[in-house]
Amino acid sequence: MYCQDSELVYIERIYGVATVAGVEILQQRQVKDSVPDLQWISERVEGHVFLLTIAQKQESKSKIAYCNGLLGDIERDRDNWDAAETLYWQSLTVRTAAF
Repeated sequence: MYCQDSELVYIERIYGVATVAGVEILQQRQVKDSVPDLQWISERVEGHVFLLTIAQKQESKSKIAYCNGLLGDIERDRDNWDAAETLYWQSLTVRTAAF
């Protein structure tokens, strides 16, 4: 829930890094994958550095579904239902393709 009093609460949207920067982060963390796959991962998590770190630890596209689900939860909590639904569908698509 968000407080409606804009004098008490300020909400700022934080955007992720560019795809190229996301690939560099994954490469710096020694993710052993092809550049196209690293680009795919970076794009799926919208360059969110925390989620890139999770992806690096998991080294699996199937875990990107989990990351998309987390992003969906964040958007849901922001009452941004359209973005949340999009992320949930992306999560489901990746999850079903991984198995």
